[in-house]
Amino acid sequence: MIIDSVVHIIGRGVVVLGQIQNEKIEVGQKIIIDPEFLPEFDTEIKDIEAFRKNLKIAKKNDYVGLVLSRVEKNKVKKKMKIYTTKIL
Repeated sequence: MIIDSVVHIIGRGVVVLGQIQNEKIEVGQKIIIDPEFLPEFDTEIKDIEAFRKNLKIAKKNDYVGLVLSRVEKNKVKKKMKIYTTKIL
């Protein structure tokens, strides 16, 4: 997934928006964020949100917001790439 935008929601955390390019992702799955010229770092998906609904699984081509755990807003920027740590 390539990040389209990043928002911080009070009480929820950092949410990254973009279109899923993998087969599927799940809540609780570990992911890697690649900032291109800086070292990669890993995190976990706390929640997946689509238009006015929460999802447990998002499939290829879904446009979703991923609520990330243990990430500060200033570390994640538009155009960064997110990879899964294992193929589902």
